[in-house]
Amino acid sequence: MFEEIFVQNEYASEIGKPRGIVDAGAHIGLATVYLATRFPDATIVAPEPEPSNYELRCRNVAALDSVVTVEAGLWSQVARVRVVDRGHSSWGFRVVEVAADDPAGMPAIGVADAIDRLRGKTPVALKINIEGSEVEALSSSPQWLSRVDAIIIELHDRFRPGCSAALDKALADYEFSRSTSGENVVLNGIRPSIPVVVGASADAEQSQWQGR
Repeated sequence: MFEEIFVQNEYASEIGKPRGIVDAGAHIGLATVYLATRFPDATIVAPEPEPSNYELRCRNVAALDSVVTVEAGLWSQVARVRVVDRGHSSWGFRVVEVAADDPAGMPAIGVADAIDRLRGKTPVALKINIEGSEVEALSSSPQWLSRVDAIIIELHDRFRPGCSAALDKALADYEFSRSTSGENVVLNGIRPSIPVVVGASADAEQSQWQGR
């Protein structure tokens, strides 16, 4: 992972100049450190649910005042989740939702909740690498996508079918530029599509829409 992030520069793609970043699936904090170095004026909220990863991540980012660490998974909303070890080392843990009273459960927050913790910093970029839970996170996109300017996301259809479809569905009414960097899909300049208005009142309605 160190080689992918710091040697191959997987997170060097153009995403503007975000002042707020959500690093979801922060693992041990390598991407967090990279993004904090690249964007020194940004506040970074970094959720990670697995306790051993979270502890090491806190040590790795201890010197970075711009980083807000959160011991939680990323989900569609506030929930309880359980970590599942798929045998792919510490970077391959995924989470599943459990009952509120499950003793093995741990907190998860929604994407909108994570963005709220940026305390109004804009523009906002999301880095998402959550081992298939992007299906749940993206299902809540109507609550938060209009607040986001760029996304770097690794899709995990290879073991969780539907990840790419969830991204396409979330972005159906948005315009953006799309590229790839290593295993990541990079979406920049995200903005709602401008509807085509037909008829005598087209100019007035188009003007009103653009002013929102």
